[in-house]
Parts: sequence; structure tokens; C-alpha cells
Amino acid sequence: MTRQVHSRLAGPCWTRRTDLPHTLNLSLGFRFHASQAMIKKEMYKSGLALIESEGLAMTQCTRSKIVSGVMSVFVLSALFLLPSTGATNESCEGTNGYEFICNIPSAEDLLRIGDSDFVITGGMGRPDWSHGGFSIVNVTTRAHHEASPDFASEAIDLYRSCPGAPDPSAFSVHGISLRQDDENEYTVYAVNHGGRESVEVFNLSLKGERPSLRWQGCVILPGGLAANSVTYLADNALAVTANPQLNESFASEALSSASQAADTGGVYEWRLTDGWKMVPNSEVSVANGILASADNEWVYVVGWANGVIRKINRFKPSTPASETKTRFLVDNLRYLPDGRILATGQRTTPVQLLQDCVLTSVPVCRVDTVVALLDPKTMTHEEVAEIPASKEFGSGTAAISIGGELWVGTFRGTRIAIVKKPLDRI
Repeated sequence: MTRQVHSRLAGPCWTRRTDLPHTLNLSLGFRFHASQAMIKKEMYKSGLALIESEGLAMTQCTRSKIVSGVMSVFVLSALFLLPSTGATNESCEGTNGYEFICNIPSAEDLLRIGDSDFVITGGMGRPDWSHGGFSIVNVTTRAHHEASPDFASEAIDLYRSCPGAPDPSAFSVHGISLRQDDENEYTVYAVNHGGRESVEVFNLSLKGERPSLRWQGCVILPGGLAANSVTYLADNALAVTANPQLNESFASEALSSASQAADTGGVYEWRLTDGWKMVPNSEVSVANGILASADNEWVYVVGWANGVIRKINRFKPSTPASETKTRFLVDNLRYLPDGRILATGQRTTPVQLLQDCVLTSVPVCRVDTVVALLDPKTMTHEEVAEIPASKEFGSGTAAISIGGELWVGTFRGTRIAIVKKPLDRI
């Protein structure tokens, strides 16, 4: 059963925080570096447009206090104030019919490694990008460990322009994509924000006692852009969703566009011979999840700020794009074995997410999670699961299906939620 959540401000206004970093690392692909004075000025101007367009009533607080962080809403999961990622003694028992795998730091994205017994997750880490990286989970035992890639290798020839391996202490994984190369060998593509905006590429081997990762190279994002999600393409190409990496030179224009839920990002493709190019018809409001069809003709891209999933023809740009609009903020997309797509996100509004999570120190963002099933042929969807927010888990970002269960990750927290849901009956 679904329920409608209305946009509103409840309770007293918050006051402007003085303990936030000047560089805000934001999981929807924006990275905001600016002076406090500029942040206050531009957020005030753009934020009023958002609040007034939402029809929100003003309280006795001043307008400037209300708007002091509105831009952060549109980038969803600002990572400042994340809880410690270390192991704790907290109980990991399930609640309300849901089970958990605990002590996995901010598993914003996750994928099963072929039909093996392992799942790989991408963790974004803390505000300075420390404690980010990969985790490996055993599907059967649910035991897990933080994977430590081998960064000692030189970049392979395909990535000859890569300046070298990233700083392992700053490495931070956002979206991930997985390509099977043979029975026990895979290539992992991982969006990285730590130290540089890039897609880092790894060999993943299942030949040992447990999966091992070896760095192979990188592709640096074009100047001014920060990626969110990534998908591999044929011929060693790749595609990402990307949004502006905000700075003082164009903050006013970008913030104004975002406040009106205007197009702020899109899909960019890279190949060795051509470099980066933007995909026609891919502009959306805060570009988030992405998938490519098996034949690479189509890409599916998420516009997070208005809950849209769009289908774009890569081979024939003149083909009209088709899309479906959901009643939640769609985050990531993941395929089922039968070709249908799981779309996961948050049942909230940008303003509510700001008030409840982004500008607070809560260890868990207590916002309901929604998982929908998308038919990529008809571009119709239906909601198949909703996880009510709790003190243990909230704000799901990605879901995969394993043996009649949905495994759901989150941008803030230390758990993967598991829901009994046999999707083959739907």
C-alpha cells in the first residue's frame, strides 16, 4: 500500500549551522566548493523560488534561515555528519518483518557478482571521503568484509591518459557497474569522488578463496562535472550520469535551475577514440541512476528531483524519448534476470529530506523506501515494496533481487535491509 506525502514545513525553523564544511560532498553528483558568504547569498535567492513554488507557509523565522541549505536538497544525500563506519555492538535482529545485514558502511549501490555467492557494494564514506570503498557480502552466510583493492599496478593501455591510481585513503565509491569477462573474471566500474572526480576501473577475480580487486585505470570526468552512476557499454566504452560540480563561477545559474527542478544534468559517454560526449535527449533534473539495454541501443536515466525515468535511443537520437513518472524520488536502477528493472528511491520531497536528514546528524535517514518494477518495453511501472522508515534503516537507494528477497542499500546508515519478495510471481 502506498501513501501520499505532502510538501510542507513543520515545526520551528532551524538555525544556520556554523560547523558544516565549506566543501560539501554530495551523493547525487554535485560537489559544492564556495565561500560561506556566496553559499548564503545564492541559496537564499534560489531557495525562495523552491519554497514558494512548493506553496509552503512561512513561519516566524526569517526567510534566510529557511533557505540556508536548500541546494543540498537537490543533491539528496549530503554526506557530512555520517555516523562512524566501524563495527558496533548494536543488535542486528530484524524488525517489522525485515532482516538486516549490519556494519556495512553506506552501501549506496550494490550488485550480485554474476550467479556467484557474493554481492559487491559501493560505499561513499565520510565527508572527507575516508572509509569509503567496496564491501563484499556472502549471499549464503551473509558474512562480509571491506575489500582492499590492489592499487600498485600501472594503468592498462586503454586508460593510458589516466594520471595514476587514486589515493587509497581517499577512495570513495558511488555508483558501480559490473561486466563479466569470463567465468571467474569481471570488470568493475566505480564512480569515485575522493581526491578526483573519476570513474575507476578494476579487475575483479573470483579465483581465490574470496573475491579480489586489482586497479586497472581511470577516466577523469570533464572539468566542472561530478558523476553519480555508471554503466559499461560495448567496445570498452562507458556512460555516466553527471551533474555540475558547483563553484563560485556558475553557482548562481546552477542553483537557480535546481530550485525550479529544471534540467541540471544528463548522460555522458566516454570512449578512447572520442573522449566524453553528452548523449542527446538525456538532460534531466538531477541525473541519478542509469542502465543500458543488452544491445546498447537504449539507456535508461533517472531524473531524481521529479521522479522520472527516461528511455533514450543512443543509435537514433531523432527517436522520441519515452518516460514514466513515479510518486517517489527515484535513485538507482537494477536489472532483474528476466530483463525488468527495479527502481528504488525515497518517499519524500526535497524539502523534507533537507529538514529531516541532510542538515542533521541523524545516523539513519528515517524516510520511507520505495521499490518499483519497471517494464522497459512499455515504460510502465508498479510499486512492489515499501519499507517504512525506522531507527534501523531508511532512505533506500538501490535494490537487487536474490532468491525471492530484495536486498536494499542506503546512502546513510550501516545496514542492508532484506525484504521477502518473490518477484517472479508479479
